[in-house]
Amino acid sequence: MISDKDRPILGYLQNIELELHNEEKGQGYDLIFRFEPNSYFEGTEIRKELYMKHKGMIDRTVSTEIKWKDNCDPTIQKKKKKKKGKKVNVTEKVRSFFNFFKDKDPSQMDEDDDAEEDDDMDDQ
Repeated sequence: MISDKDRPILGYLQNIELELHNEEKGQGYDLIFRFEPNSYFEGTEIRKELYMKHKGMIDRTVSTEIKWKDNCDPTIQKKKKKKKGKKVNVTEKVRSFFNFFKDKDPSQMDEDDDAEEDDDMDDQ
């Protein structure tokens, strides 16, 4: 899902490349997103590595950590909430294209990740 916060960031996207894994890495491929230098995150390349145990079945993914500049992360939203009569700042996860770059490893997933993944699939 592409949110309104994602659109200006994706305006810097120049190219998406697919690179097949060699035998050392095993079955799978990398998706390489190349961006122009921008005011949202450091660097110009975000990589998502997809690994497969069996052809066509993704086992796990590893992504480049995006180093967001201050107040530019579209995957979170800061809100003020009342807690015990006081206003506190709370950070909440929100839907964003850039959630695609979260690592997925079934051996480390808990029930929250399963629910989040189901939500992501509903968006497609």
